[in-house]
Amino acid sequence: MLELGGKSANVIFADCDMTRAVASVANVWGFHTGQICIGGTRVVVEQSIYDELAAKLVAAAAKLRIGDPREAGVVMGPLVSAAQRDRVERCGRQGSR
Repeated sequence: MLELGGKSANVIFADCDMTRAVASVANVWGFHTGQICIGGTRVVVEQSIYDELAAKLVAAAAKLRIGDPREAGVVMGPLVSAAQRDRVERCGRQGSR
């Protein structure tokens, strides 16, 4: 049993379908720009596949088209506030496990 703080964690094991796991994690990034209470905002991953999963998520993030959500192909629009943007950027810079 895991107590995950009630905040939608993705739990990924070494025997997962890696393609589906990456898609599942990345899917929430463009849905309401990741600002949704049911979004899987945390990933708990078995250590043996951590590096592979992290690399694939970085590659998936690099492909996201960010901008005006009214433009074709854009999957991530603006964050709700400058404070939220700063928080996201800080988390991105940390890159910790």
